[in-house]
Amino acid sequence: HFPAVQYVYRCAQERLNFQVCKCSNLFCKYPLRATFHRGSLVHTSFAYIMCTSILSYSLPMAHYTDPLLLYTCCSSVYFLMCTYVYVSLMGGGEEGQKKESTFGKNETINVFSIASGHLYERFLRIMMLSVLKHTTHPVKFWFLENYLSPTFKDFIPDMAEHYGFQYQLVQYKWPRWLHQQKEKQRLIWGYKILFLDVLFPLSVKHIIFVDADQIVRADLAELLEVPLDGAPYGYTPFCNDRPEMEGFRFWERGYWRSHLGNRRYHISALYVVDLLRFRQLAAGDRLRGQYQALSQDPNSLANLDQDLPNNMIHQVPIKSLPQEWLWCETWCSESSKSAAKTIDLCNNPLTKEPKLTRAMRILPEWSGYDGEIRDLQEARATTPPTRPTASHHKHSEL
Repeated sequence: HFPAVQYVYRCAQERLNFQVCKCSNLFCKYPLRATFHRGSLVHTSFAYIMCTSILSYSLPMAHYTDPLLLYTCCSSVYFLMCTYVYVSLMGGGEEGQKKESTFGKNETINVFSIASGHLYERFLRIMMLSVLKHTTHPVKFWFLENYLSPTFKDFIPDMAEHYGFQYQLVQYKWPRWLHQQKEKQRLIWGYKILFLDVLFPLSVKHIIFVDADQIVRADLAELLEVPLDGAPYGYTPFCNDRPEMEGFRFWERGYWRSHLGNRRYHISALYVVDLLRFRQLAAGDRLRGQYQALSQDPNSLANLDQDLPNNMIHQVPIKSLPQEWLWCETWCSESSKSAAKTIDLCNNPLTKEPKLTRAMRILPEWSGYDGEIRDLQEARATTPPTRPTASHHKHSEL
């Protein structure tokens, strides 16, 4: 929404032949050339940006003399240039958008999770162990470093050495131009869904998000073999077979019933992302744009990480995963528990039972995992080993 963006669109009309782009002395000269695909999503994005720019600003760029505004203009131009070139290289045209990533036999399973506070870090360690116990594939865990405690970061190298997995801490600075949440929990929800296209290196083809308070009972490699049918990500729909919860199934009435039509409302405790397809569809930009519009209203996006992708289901399609991939006692019947491949400790608005109590009640393996990790912590406390240095993957804002 700066006049600099108008310049970007003019360049796009000339098939993105960027020769010189100057804004005071703050922007360097970068000649770039990329093929422009007629009818591609990128063309649509530039058209949208152009229209909003004309409506919002009519002054030429030369009228902006404030250094911060000039810097913002330049940053916008540079980001859009790089985004277009990247999408072109990754298959952003009509042919590229038909591609779907595949999972090989010996590929690494990449698992992303977020935790804040010692209780959820305890849940997180148990979730990790449950993943490792059910797969023969190499596993790499990705954690958002922003909210992890020093205790967790100090112990994770010991756990990685003992169980033979990889891990990486990622950081991301919330963009200044994107509406920021004030509550910590809502910030975490934002990080969970808004930056999937920029948090991970380009070499990572798939990522599976698993909630910290979840137990895995199957090989996550099976989830990566589920075809997404062109969708950038797959979620499990909410169960609807507990009659006592009928009054709490808000998606069956009002706005959500009208908006979803025949589609299901999906839970965000577990999802798989085809990052190549996600970037091809510019899904990250679309989600951030819709979030920016809806988040201005405090009554919108009550469950940010869940409501946003369900709200965008018509623009960013969701593949419904088989129901057994996520079982939750609150919403799912007892008869379906035996087939569950993951079990989530989602809150129950009727009983309000503490999660720790519920974990020990409904998950017989939970105490065993917890004790195994506690034994490792105690052993490493007495004989600290030589531990590998943690790898970090830092990002500045968009």
